[in-house]
Amino acid sequence: MSISLPGFDTWLTDRLEECADDSGERVEAYVARAVATQMITDCERVDRASAGKLKAHLSLTGLTGQTATEGLRSVLADPNRLRALEATGLMDTPPEAAYARLARTTADALSAPVASLVLVAADRQFVAGAIGLGEATIRSQNFAESFDTYVVANGSPVSVDDARRHPLFKKWSSVRHAEVVAYLGMPLTDSAGHTVGTLSVSDRSPRRWTSGHMQILSDLAAVATERIFGA
Repeated sequence: MSISLPGFDTWLTDRLEECADDSGERVEAYVARAVATQMITDCERVDRASAGKLKAHLSLTGLTGQTATEGLRSVLADPNRLRALEATGLMDTPPEAAYARLARTTADALSAPVASLVLVAADRQFVAGAIGLGEATIRSQNFAESFDTYVVANGSPVSVDDARRHPLFKKWSSVRHAEVVAYLGMPLTDSAGHTVGTLSVSDRSPRRWTSGHMQILSDLAAVATERIFGA
């Protein structure tokens, strides 16, 4: 018996292990997936807005059968968040040298070939500053396969050492073609808690992002936040 659950006798535990085995999972993972599904159901009944964020976060772990876009859509389309984004006045504006310099500094500080400051709307994103991304790449970016949307939806950092091994990202064309293999993104959030975009770095090779990398990117994201929101 590999796991003990309240109310489960030997017979139920044996059946649980058989079901997990039939699904090709360890019992712990099987139970965690079931708990995640129940969490979503309960959260949707109480607060659909927070349920969207929960779905988006769980999709990163691969613990839920819910489609990732369900959670993303509700969070990205939140009217308060969109008003905060509009208030920045940055969407679809001409390139600003300050954001290009910030992207270059970020790439240098983390020894990454690509860095970008991205603003995320409900159904598209706008690159305010970048280094290592050509204009053709920016125009062809697939919003449905955007790492940045997960940072915004969660309102917290997203760290991916090797997207080829991630249960969600490994299916993306950009990952399969090794355009993005490692990613580290930090949220850009106003004083009211609305995340409007990201400052991120990426690499075409696997990277082990350390706490030091996280701290550097967090500090640079704070600089970006001060400029964007005038904090």
